[in-house]
Amino acid sequence: MQVTKLSTTSRQMGNKILEFKNSKVYGYNITAYKGYTPTKCELVNVIDNPANTVLSVDTAYDRLFGTPTTPDFTKVLNIK
Repeated sequence: MQVTKLSTTSRQMGNKILEFKNSKVYGYNITAYKGYTPTKCELVNVIDNPANTVLSVDTAYDRLFGTPTTPDFTKVLNIK
């Protein structure tokens, strides 16, 4: 899917895009760039956006893609 076809209620977060549309939240992975601008994406997951509760961008990201984890640099830095 072309990124330009997404609605104006979309938000890019790293290599992922969230789109809020029609009481749903759509999660996309960016698959192609032209320079620094994303050009293509693929749908990963869809969740409901209930009207009676506020769903933040961070909460929607966690529900669609999972909670981000802290990287472990101990193996790279040889820290024991």
